[in-house]
Amino acid sequence: MKRLPKGMADFIKIRENDYVYVDKTEYIYKMVAPGEKYFLSRPRRFGKSLLISTLEQLFEGNKKLFEGLYIYDKWNWNETYPIIHLDLGSRGRSSPEELTKSLSFFLDRTAKTYNIDINGIEILSDKFETLIIEIAEKTGKELVILIDEYDKPIIENLSELKIADENRKVLSEFYEVMKTTEKYIHFIFITGVSKFSKTSIFSKLNNLTDLTLNPDYSTICGYTQEDLEYHFHEHIQELADSFDLTYDKIMDLIQLWYNGYSWDGKTKIYNPYSTLLLLFEHDFSNNWFTTGTPTFLIDLLKINNDLEPIVKPIKVTKNEFNEFEPLEIKQLPLLFQTGYLTITKIERDDSLQKKYTLEVPNFEVENSLLEYLLNIYSNINYITVKETAKTVLDQFQNKDTQGLNISIEKILSQIPYDIHIKHEDYYNSIFLLWLKTLGFNIIGEIQTNIGRLDALLQYNNQNIVIECKYTKEEDEDKLDKSLDEKIKEGFKQINDKNYDLPFNPETTTQLVIAFNRRKVKSQFKN
Repeated sequence: MKRLPKGMADFIKIRENDYVYVDKTEYIYKMVAPGEKYFLSRPRRFGKSLLISTLEQLFEGNKKLFEGLYIYDKWNWNETYPIIHLDLGSRGRSSPEELTKSLSFFLDRTAKTYNIDINGIEILSDKFETLIIEIAEKTGKELVILIDEYDKPIIENLSELKIADENRKVLSEFYEVMKTTEKYIHFIFITGVSKFSKTSIFSKLNNLTDLTLNPDYSTICGYTQEDLEYHFHEHIQELADSFDLTYDKIMDLIQLWYNGYSWDGKTKIYNPYSTLLLLFEHDFSNNWFTTGTPTFLIDLLKINNDLEPIVKPIKVTKNEFNEFEPLEIKQLPLLFQTGYLTITKIERDDSLQKKYTLEVPNFEVENSLLEYLLNIYSNINYITVKETAKTVLDQFQNKDTQGLNISIEKILSQIPYDIHIKHEDYYNSIFLLWLKTLGFNIIGEIQTNIGRLDALLQYNNQNIVIECKYTKEEDEDKLDKSLDEKIKEGFKQINDKNYDLPFNPETTTQLVIAFNRRKVKSQFKN
């Protein structure tokens, strides 16, 4: 049984020490053959660095490492190239000064490898340009440039936008050199987590081919179902035995926890990091989430107060989630590019424009996010909420408004006063988080030509169309009347905007919930 390459991104070590390697060289051959310049965005710990390492060994002509792989008998091993391999994940990046010094050090060290002297050049872009030209002239060959985690100096400083923007400027000038020295370069491959707009980073490098959403490369990183069962079959059986379960049952659990990522809306991909840790440790846990959920992402979710993309599917155009400006951070592209949302469906509208449905990819991400967000939004204990699921389901089924009111008020009572936000969107977010944590199926993007409902809850072939309202009324004598008025307002909105029109009236119920900071009223209506 081959060893598990847990946390490994070095192609040489994996191939020379009998670790499992899932062959991605068919994609590499298809990509490299034309000799172009590419960009690929994938979430952290998804195999980007291993892909870069594989490319490096390929262009160095390390033939022995590729025995038995797809590309072995198709590659011209006599043709090698000088390589500049820059990993921004290992460079200093906490300030533009540190980033500049770190890049300069990298260029000096690379120059030393090729016996080239560039020490007297002070301007970073000049130094990079000289290095490329000197290497090409000295070797008589065009260069291969591999850049891993190109965006790390930016995304790690998004909580300090001034530093992020200054780092962006440094990188933009640095990367621009690859355009001015294009005739000396054979192949470029750049990876990162985020896809910043070309005007932000690659304004002059405008001939990069973006593979991120290209369906031909949707499985270039990560494991398909076929990959997993072919390469890790013995490990999966060992895992099943450790839990005293059948192979099929353990496979269902692995799928639930770690499968579900997709960049074409069809082929599902396993998160390799979490899957390998599971097979190594024999423990289902939130491995990927705990390796570094960025605080600025959580802060952004709380500031925007919009958790709809987390708790229910959302339909968007490519422009809405595919890229963003570093200084104009938008929530949706950040959630997608960092791996908290994935593409589950691609459709075309009447004008043949693509519409993408985005959802949370799997149980690991959903469970982690719900627990984390429920805590920062409300300080409510996730496990305590889960324990009330059966009671709340009975309240929905029996249309028990009194019991439902008590359940929701218990949730509100656990929210510290200083966390409360006196706004309807905040209470909608808390309510949707609560429902999702309870395990209810919440359907997204249900809309009419004049509006969109807050939530559609489905169970046992029943539909509950839900509208949430909030009142800021604090006067105890006026509060009940204000809540009653909000209930009427909610039903009027449902009916005026035909929120329940798409559903069978025999299986559909309307529910309006009116919130105050400390009190709730709800009402069902058939």
